[in-house]
Amino acid sequence: MTASSTVSRLSIVLLAMAGALEPSAAGGERFVAAYFGGGEPVLNLFPLDSGKAADISLPLGRATINLVSFAPDGTAAYLQEPAAAVLNRPDPLVRVEFKPTRLSPVPGSEGLGNIYSLSVSRSGRIFVSASAGRDHPCGVYTIDPDAGTHRLLRAGRGPNCEVAIGSISPDGKKLLSIYSPPRAPGGPPSIEQLSLLDLETGAIQSLGTGFGTWSPDGQWIAVSGLGRIELIETSNLSHRKKLGAAGVDDHLVWSPDSTRLLFVKPDAGCSFLHLFQVDDSESLEVVDVGTAKRHAIQSGHCAVTRSAVGWIDSEAVR
Repeated sequence: MTASSTVSRLSIVLLAMAGALEPSAAGGERFVAAYFGGGEPVLNLFPLDSGKAADISLPLGRATINLVSFAPDGTAAYLQEPAAAVLNRPDPLVRVEFKPTRLSPVPGSEGLGNIYSLSVSRSGRIFVSASAGRDHPCGVYTIDPDAGTHRLLRAGRGPNCEVAIGSISPDGKKLLSIYSPPRAPGGPPSIEQLSLLDLETGAIQSLGTGFGTWSPDGQWIAVSGLGRIELIETSNLSHRKKLGAAGVDDHLVWSPDSTRLLFVKPDAGCSFLHLFQVDDSESLEVVDVGTAKRHAIQSGHCAVTRSAVGWIDSEAVR
């Protein structure tokens, strides 16, 4: 399959799905929850209101999706592997845009190995944390798509890229790294320790326990741990705001406008699906960071797993 035929088919599918998102648009919701699920090249869209879920089939050439991240503005997604095979390129990071529909490798991303986190600055520079690729150390890289180059900002230590894998700030200057202390013999599982790493100086500040992710506007760090959500103000790390119990221990996803958090929550009502070996058996919830109010996304009930959720701008898929 050629890249041009892939884009053409993708355009037709997206146009066909335009009507399916009308309930959300009518309700005033610009952003909808999205999910690459079940190892299939299908983008599932879940409006935040009572609208019905919509599925968009992405003809990427393979059935396995290796999702890296949804774009911070909700207009695209970044993938590896499947699109690499379609475009016959060596391990590129691939950007899938939806309006206009376009599938293209990101210049400068070749050879970095597995990419675990991604952040895009307002100037268009891309920052990634990646494992060891061909002739590349694991660590944090900046990618300049215009120049088609990448540059190492901070290398990791040891076989697990210690202090080099995590959520990168939108300006590419800091990293939220996670460290799990060794488990004592016969003791309980260790609790992840969250640290803030300055990529320029190497200075490290402890932020406590849990997993962290940056808001797109760079003003907040959302931390999940021990089943609770907490916000840390980046300009004053001592200022914290509790958002209550969440029933989730990791993978909080900020909305592009930095007003809400999306997360996957195990649901006892979905447990019967495990009997039939159905992987997509968790539910979606969203919390407003201003009011701390939350609600379940009805169309996402028992329909996802936590590995590949994000946000899509509803205007980007019309």
